[in-house]
Amino acid sequence: MVGDSVDRNNLRFFCELAGSENMRVTTMTNLSEVTLGDTDLEPWNIDPGDLTRPRVCRIDEYDFEIIMFFHYGMQDEEIWTEKNVYTPPGLIEKRIPMLKGLLGDYGRKPDMIILASGMLMPLYLLMEGLWDLAGWVKDDAYAFAPVRTSVEPERLDHWLDRAEQFVDIVSGIFPDTFMLWRTLHYCVVDWGWWFLKESPDWVDRTPRAPFHELRIYQMNQAYDRLLDRRPELHKLIWGELLTGHLDEAMDNIHPSRDVGGVLWSDMMLYYMSRLRSLHGDHMLV
Repeated sequence: MVGDSVDRNNLRFFCELAGSENMRVTTMTNLSEVTLGDTDLEPWNIDPGDLTRPRVCRIDEYDFEIIMFFHYGMQDEEIWTEKNVYTPPGLIEKRIPMLKGLLGDYGRKPDMIILASGMLMPLYLLMEGLWDLAGWVKDDAYAFAPVRTSVEPERLDHWLDRAEQFVDIVSGIFPDTFMLWRTLHYCVVDWGWWFLKESPDWVDRTPRAPFHELRIYQMNQAYDRLLDRRPELHKLIWGELLTGHLDEAMDNIHPSRDVGGVLWSDMMLYYMSRLRSLHGDHMLV
């Protein structure tokens, strides 16, 4: 999975539901260097970078793994370096190619990829969106721009061009691999303070809504445009299927295990079962 904290949570939820325990990778360059457990949740953990390093869920009985690789969206400038959870590099041109070395040294090739912009049979989920939306709000805050609840068309057009570059990079590393793009879910309208937390005092902190429902809708429409341009991508409608379940969420942004996590697990296993005849019994997500 190539995605964000939503995808990291889904990996953890799947591991819990399957009776296993996910592993935190301690380096950005070696998937075999791991620490057992979701260590970012432990009170003794003082390394915020744990949140954006790879995660692995392994089910030994089936020789099955899910690998989650974090990225920061389609921005074409490094805008998150001040975040304490940041692990470099942040731009897709530098971060996503790291997957080639990671998986090459690991000795496994993905059967499916799930992508998104805001998540390897291996299964790769391509996803993102929340970091893109937050990045635009951050840019507006630094520029003292007017508060908007929608995304400007030119930003969506630029995002679409960058997303195609993203897909090209992943396809170049893992040619002829089945790829899904996960849609965004609706969030409680959060005013985005977390994304400006480490910004200088002079930055405009007028309340803004990076995850306003109109913005989420626009991003999912942009995903449809991307899928029209790139027919090798398949649509994972996880986000839309969560509509109406905000009350069961973990917080303003993250769906819960018993709703979002269960739904994601069922959908992922469904696609895996469809591909199993092509790849045999040993699966990596």
